[in-house]
Amino acid sequence: NKGEPIYQANLDAINERHGDRGDRSGYHTLTIAGRWLFVRTGHSPGFVPNSHAPGGGRSRLICFDHETKRLAWSSDVGALDLGQQAVFEGSPVVRGSELYIGVTRLDAMVTSYVVCMDVETGEFRWKRLVCESTNDSRPVMPDQNLLTLAGDSLYCCTNQGAIAAIDLPTAKLTWLAEYDVEPSSHRGASPAINPCLHHQGRLYVVPLGSSSLDCFDAATGEREWRTTVPAEHLLGIAHGLVFVTGDRVYAVDEKTGRVAWQFPENQPKGAGRGMLAGDLVYWPTSSEIHVLDQQTGQRTEAPISLIEGLRTKSGNLVPGDGYVLIAQNRQLLVVRPHAWLTEQREKLVAANPNSQEAHLLLASAAANEDIEKASRHFQQAINLASQLPAEQSENFVSRTKREWVRSILHHVQGQL
Repeated sequence: NKGEPIYQANLDAINERHGDRGDRSGYHTLTIAGRWLFVRTGHSPGFVPNSHAPGGGRSRLICFDHETKRLAWSSDVGALDLGQQAVFEGSPVVRGSELYIGVTRLDAMVTSYVVCMDVETGEFRWKRLVCESTNDSRPVMPDQNLLTLAGDSLYCCTNQGAIAAIDLPTAKLTWLAEYDVEPSSHRGASPAINPCLHHQGRLYVVPLGSSSLDCFDAATGEREWRTTVPAEHLLGIAHGLVFVTGDRVYAVDEKTGRVAWQFPENQPKGAGRGMLAGDLVYWPTSSEIHVLDQQTGQRTEAPISLIEGLRTKSGNLVPGDGYVLIAQNRQLLVVRPHAWLTEQREKLVAANPNSQEAHLLLASAAANEDIEKASRHFQQAINLASQLPAEQSENFVSRTKREWVRSILHHVQGQL
């Protein structure tokens, strides 16, 4: 509710305790399973430090007990005996007493493994070679590859031209499917992280470097269909449609691969991972979040302004219980529904009735549901600004009028 840390752990200190003094930059996902919190630190698969560098900056998997708020264990990828150029991929998936995590080794060849470890101790149990590819032909790799767990099967998209299924009771490959990699095609310096999506016996994949959405039979690995869409993010499935986003939002029939609808035709490109919530698709661009009906692709309301409305920039969206998280590169924002935000800003105005900023904040929040109420507070903010020094007053009034006009235009657009 307050955004205050429940507890903090110094990852740098943990790494340095084990002699890792190299570059530890990078952003990585977390995994929570029961009482355990798993963090992967160190270099990304796309870059491995010189093996002769002091300290090495090795890749490490760290486990915390978040009930006791203590470190449970820490494991260096070197313990797997896969060579100096091996790194952990993204954070693991957990099944009972076991966790599974991808490991990549980059040298003359790029080699992908899946490793099994004990959840409580970090003890190594087994590793399975998935595939090898030439280092010079692979596309730009994402910061990490994430695994997908479904029943007794584990699915891995290597982003090297192969997708694999592993049978967990036997730790053996069930099938391996190949796809053509386009070495020159990539989606920027930080390609999106897209684990496979398992749904009702099918496996949906957006492999890096393929410019396609692929559907496989999850039991056999046989490809059922392929649809060419410039996708970056695989959001999920609802109403028989697979939702992928990139420059646009695409809704693809889960059984046939036919594109049911796309949005928009020629408007700003996507900027961050969207989300599915209820019957809606939330899709962020650099300045707005578009809210679309999942079945039709039509707008259900005016776009949510990020810059002028929420006073923030775009990021990856994550649904919560009565709120939305916006994960940016250096901060995490919690956005409440308009009604909640309006209520909080009404309290702010009640406590600061002569503050032009308080009235402006309330007007911006109210504009999404009650344009008349918003207009009253926009006007009150302008009136109060007359008490400011001339230049300051002029700048504030100009900014307020721009936001007032924008709110009215959004309101009118939402009525069309």
